[in-house]
Amino acid sequence: MYTNESLVEAAATMPQWLSIKSPRDPVVLEALRRVNRANFLDGRLETFGLGNPDIMNTITDTRAAVIKEIKEKQSEQTGKDQQENNSDTVEIEQKVYDLLTECAWRLGENILFAEIPNKYLAYNDTAILIGDGQTCSQPSLVALMDDLLELKPGYNVLEIGSGCGYHAALTAELIGEKGRLTTIEINPNLAKMTRSNLEKHFKGRAKKIEFVVGDGSIGYLPNSPYDRIYLTAAPKNPTFNPQILIDQLNKDNGILLFPTEYDHNLNLIRFSNGKEERKSFYGVSFVDLKGDNS
Repeated sequence: MYTNESLVEAAATMPQWLSIKSPRDPVVLEALRRVNRANFLDGRLETFGLGNPDIMNTITDTRAAVIKEIKEKQSEQTGKDQQENNSDTVEIEQKVYDLLTECAWRLGENILFAEIPNKYLAYNDTAILIGDGQTCSQPSLVALMDDLLELKPGYNVLEIGSGCGYHAALTAELIGEKGRLTTIEINPNLAKMTRSNLEKHFKGRAKKIEFVVGDGSIGYLPNSPYDRIYLTAAPKNPTFNPQILIDQLNKDNGILLFPTEYDHNLNLIRFSNGKEERKSFYGVSFVDLKGDNS
């Protein structure tokens, strides 16, 4: 049975994220333990497919066998003339097509689709719908982002995209009572959800959190400069200008972290004594950022 501890395990062992930064900071993992994801989901129904494991394994084994046969066939083609290669390639592609068609029919016959309250999916390490086309991000990715941000007690942080408040809760846990979190959300419904969820999570514990309804793509000047700025939604166009956010960042030891949907990168801009360093990590996907600078 999945529990919140399952998410901690996923964050600690996910190979894709460990290839970016390893090992996961134990402080981040401990904060993840203190944030119960189920409390940030509202119980809306989500369509979920349930399949017979034996059927799934058979399909997987069949696919693996065909791929093996294809590789052997391609190896045999070495040294043949181009005409023979073209003929064999057509034969291989037809076999792949036939296999995919068969798999599609068998999957359709053996998967039961059901509507399940998203709270029951809370401890799966996947993104979950929270309404208005937005999602609560994959917890292991949330943990990676806060790890890359190297959050410390007392930091002044700007979160762009409040969502359901799950990521904000983890960040607030890490920056502590002396830290300050500004979380800005363009969607009033989600902003209301964030405030409610965070108030329930902290239950009166002293946290400096300011909730702002507005266009976070251009940052939030009143509380700048920030030690850390991060986006939980991705600009979909290369016209996105990170300099607008960089101008609101502490240049002595500041970090800006943001995904970009047009190239599926997670981008990190770090300042150290005024010097700028940039890194990008491939392989992420986020909902679209909304606003003038998206």
